[in-house]
Amino acid sequence: MTIRGRDAIFHTAGQRLDSNRAQAQRVLLFFLAITTALTVAVSLISVLLSDRISETGGLRNMGLRSVLSTGQNVLPLIQSVVLLGLQMGYTTMCLHISRGEPIPGDTLLGGFRRFFPLLISQLLLGLIYTGVAFMSIYAGTYLFMLLPASDRFYEILSPVLNSATVLSDAAVLDETTLAAAVQAMVPMLGISAALFLLVFIPMHYRYRMVIYRLIDQPRPGALAALRESRLMMRRNRLALFRLDLRLWWYYLLQVLMVVILYGDTLLALLGIFLPMSGTAAYFLFMGLSLALAISLAACSGSVSEAVSSASATAEPTAAPEP
Repeated sequence: MTIRGRDAIFHTAGQRLDSNRAQAQRVLLFFLAITTALTVAVSLISVLLSDRISETGGLRNMGLRSVLSTGQNVLPLIQSVVLLGLQMGYTTMCLHISRGEPIPGDTLLGGFRRFFPLLISQLLLGLIYTGVAFMSIYAGTYLFMLLPASDRFYEILSPVLNSATVLSDAAVLDETTLAAAVQAMVPMLGISAALFLLVFIPMHYRYRMVIYRLIDQPRPGALAALRESRLMMRRNRLALFRLDLRLWWYYLLQVLMVVILYGDTLLALLGIFLPMSGTAAYFLFMGLSLALAISLAACSGSVSEAVSSASATAEPTAAPEP
């Protein structure tokens, strides 16, 4: 089975998942229970801290307010760290399934044994992708300024810049002018996003196998995992991309899950306000997003992860990408 044999990969993943469905469901339920409880707990504590911070006014409570604000900022980081380790354990389970191997009882929590190489690799990838984002914004801004689409932006800012040159050293933007300038910059955001995706997608597939290399190595290293992933994906990125296209509905539902999560903010940006408090709207959309996430994971999460794991165990080929 090679990475270009999409039908064989789907068939093998489904067959081996069926033979280990009972064990997989137990691990999946444990995974969903922990992640859901953690998300709800962090959200509740964050809201309680926000209410407490709003009540601590004045200089006398400055220290307490600083402590509470720090705790509120640290909570999402702790949540992300725990979810990262659990996700590695869940991927390990799917890798065992794709290979037809038994699933150890501590598989889900076993991801924390290789947590530090995983964390370092994710930080390195974050730095790489952040650099790509900055370069895309810079290039997108430069191209935007050269295109006729920037004429409206120049028309809005020219009077402000001229007044700053004649009357004072500083340019003052009122809210109306600032809103019009932001609206005129929408094409620039589109250009930057297109440039980012043009570079990010091939780079993402280059490092797609990092977590699998960390799982497979007896003494994993972050840099070694990045290097091995690049070697595995050399001339095989397009094949894996085509495999992912077979799961387009799963990735689309994941995007929908994120959109629902920030539904209250998105509706507010559109000028739509629900007949409830901001806190109630926040928990409403968070609950809807969690319900969709649980349903998606319970119905199709193991299938998609098993397919990805099967692609990781498939033999890479040296055929060039078309």
